[in-house]
Amino acid sequence: RTITAIYPNVALLEAAATHISRFVASENHNLKYLGIKALASIVQVNQKYALDHQMAVVECLEDPDETLKRKTLDLLFAMTNATNVVFIVDTLVTHLRATTDVAFRAGLTERLTQLAERYAPDNAWYIRTMNAVFELGGELVRPDIAHNLMRLIAEGSGEDEDVDMELRKYAATQYFELLPKPMLPDILMQVVCWVLGEYGYLCEGTTLTEIAERLCDAVERQFTHASTRCWIIAALAKLTAQLGQMPEQVGEVASKFMSSCDLELAKYCIELLALSEQMDAMVAVLPVDASCEDLETDPKLGFLDGFVANAIAQGAQPYLPRGQRPDELNVASEKAGVGGGATGGGMRFEEYEKAVVPQITTQLPDSSAPATLEGSSSLDAPAPLSGGLNTSNVAQKWGAEGYMSGGMSAPVPQHPTF
Repeated sequence: RTITAIYPNVALLEAAATHISRFVASENHNLKYLGIKALASIVQVNQKYALDHQMAVVECLEDPDETLKRKTLDLLFAMTNATNVVFIVDTLVTHLRATTDVAFRAGLTERLTQLAERYAPDNAWYIRTMNAVFELGGELVRPDIAHNLMRLIAEGSGEDEDVDMELRKYAATQYFELLPKPMLPDILMQVVCWVLGEYGYLCEGTTLTEIAERLCDAVERQFTHASTRCWIIAALAKLTAQLGQMPEQVGEVASKFMSSCDLELAKYCIELLALSEQMDAMVAVLPVDASCEDLETDPKLGFLDGFVANAIAQGAQPYLPRGQRPDELNVASEKAGVGGGATGGGMRFEEYEKAVVPQITTQLPDSSAPATLEGSSSLDAPAPLSGGLNTSNVAQKWGAEGYMSGGMSAPVPQHPTF
């Protein structure tokens, strides 16, 4: 620790690296942990001093000690560069496939995605690696990682369009081969649907109809998130637009799920069926390979001018801004309670009056007052209220002078009892 903390000295660093190897190769877990920790300090100065111990460090991942495994994972992450990224990532993927510890799997998944994004030798390797991470990591992978992968496939490198098109073809073929697997995590299934919907026409040895049929079979699977079926329906809509007609199986799936309890899924299916009846509009709405095109917005909504003109011609009233509306509209709004204060119509922004809870007081009758009804008995009169303990009609055994042996008899009632 002292050698790595002071100003770098080559001779001292080499001597430290030589002695550290004894700790890393030790059978004692504590000494091995110290060796991994020391290598992590040296790596911060220069990676080359730790590369000689790369294999020994990798073997530490198989150690049953969880603390040592986590420290080794941090060291491998710091040791990785563009030269050894393929070997280290393949090793980490192997351990991700074998381990069952949730916390360790989460750390492996996070580090794998970071290394793949930072040191990927080429885009094809990156796609293969991320597919393995998606398949093994599943829900442990953040959604933004999947979006980064889809953006890479859509945009490519931007330098050579032919190379980018080959990448899209490779990705579409890879995902078409993954589709028949019965247990695909939701995040991977979403990526598969998006890529096949956008670039399924690039798949070699298959047709768009076959891709649509496989997606229709996949929609019946059990998914963790209900939104995954929406991704499948969206992919089927894109394939339908590219085919120019709706395949029979796609129509059956849309008709089945249009009455789903999931409102978003039902909306997707209803829109798919509605667009399929106007194929020209569907092709215009879902163009081929247009995911990266910039959308032009019309803030004035000029495309509605024709609709507005037809409505006015049929007797509809034109829209008037608030300042140009007649006074009677504001008066009507005030009467309806829509306006705020005396300023006219519109929404009310000031605070409403606080509600007051009415207080109801009940006056109790005087217990000392005589009964006014003839023939009424003591049972009819309300019992007197007092703040202390009611000891009426109870034999009194104790008094101010102590225990009374005879006790005081209960008072004789003045009225007959029943």
